[in-house]
Amino acid sequence: MEGTPEKLDMFYEGKAKKLYSTSDSDLVIAYFKDDATAFNAKKRGTIEDKGRVNNRMSELFFTLLERAGVRTHFVRRLNDREMLCKRLQIIPVEVVVRNILAGSLAKRLGREEGEVLPRPVLEYYFKSDPLDDPLINADHALVFGWATAGELRQIDALALKTNDDVFDAHGKRSGERVDRIPVGAGLNLGYQLTPFQKLTAHYEFKYDAYFRDATTVSSFVI
Repeated sequence: MEGTPEKLDMFYEGKAKKLYSTSDSDLVIAYFKDDATAFNAKKRGTIEDKGRVNNRMSELFFTLLERAGVRTHFVRRLNDREMLCKRLQIIPVEVVVRNILAGSLAKRLGREEGEVLPRPVLEYYFKSDPLDDPLINADHALVFGWATAGELRQIDALALKTNDDVFDAHGKRSGERVDRIPVGAGLNLGYQLTPFQKLTAHYEFKYDAYFRDATTVSSFVI
């Protein structure tokens, strides 16, 4: 295993993580906190060991993404609460891929939850807690300089590839049915096109948790 760079000063603290610079200017250390928030940080609390669980879950999903060919900023998990990541510039756009009508989409359109959509629906949200992450479109991102047209095309392609290759629309993998439970957490992703060309993109997306049900064979692996 490559040597771990020295952990230096904290340069950012968010709702769920603290970020520390390191002796390698291209790498940062993310520390996962036990803080819990809801409604864009309007309600706050603490859940014991939440940081440890989120660190392990993040490692799992970043590994699944890498196996599917989606490059991420994840380097490796360092311990129960810390992971080593590539340093990136942030695009303040959250991407949500919807396969089933639920949540805010059902509320906005006045439709009943549970309807299976004929194709994935991709939505953008501007990442801003004070504004409650408002729904935006591609023109907003372009006009206000949050992303370029090329970056949005890359983000769309990666979001849909993640949706198709890591999770499908019906709670199935490898022909086996499992229980599908929506999880309201996001993942921060970055990627590098070549060793000499880094795309400074960042987005978050919602994912689902999958669990075996009575019809799932014991050898099933997601």
